[in-house]
Amino acid sequence: MKFSYFPHPLDPSVSYPLVVATLQGPSRAIELQCLVDSGADIDSFPVSVARKIGIPTEDCPTETIIGIGGQITCYLSEVKISIAGHSYKTEAQFLEPSRVVVHGQMVSRDIPPLLGRKNTFANFKIIFDEANQELELISYRK
Repeated sequence: MKFSYFPHPLDPSVSYPLVVATLQGPSRAIELQCLVDSGADIDSFPVSVARKIGIPTEDCPTETIIGIGGQITCYLSEVKISIAGHSYKTEAQFLEPSRVVVHGQMVSRDIPPLLGRKNTFANFKIIFDEANQELELISYRK
């Protein structure tokens, strides 16, 4: 499965390896455009996504993680992820918005949906073809 990179909306000279993934929760499924991120340890989504697919975050185990935006609370839950017909269940983290400074003002921002190494990369051989601005996912399952 090959996917073309998507240009950044504010700077078309920068492109990102994005794929459309379906997240299935207890009550519904939604499609999200997700960044395939070799720097992400685990699949991560905004906490608003957990609520949309019916995950009761008040019942989820929590962790505090530290990143560029400071400390963020995340909720851990199992989800089913489908990408181009390939599905797998995995534990994902759902993060509260982070506080960042934009133009001198502190604002809250959701993290972008990220597909990381521990989960997604364990299911696919992943080839980042920067020269051709393409991402290739090859399922390990036959």
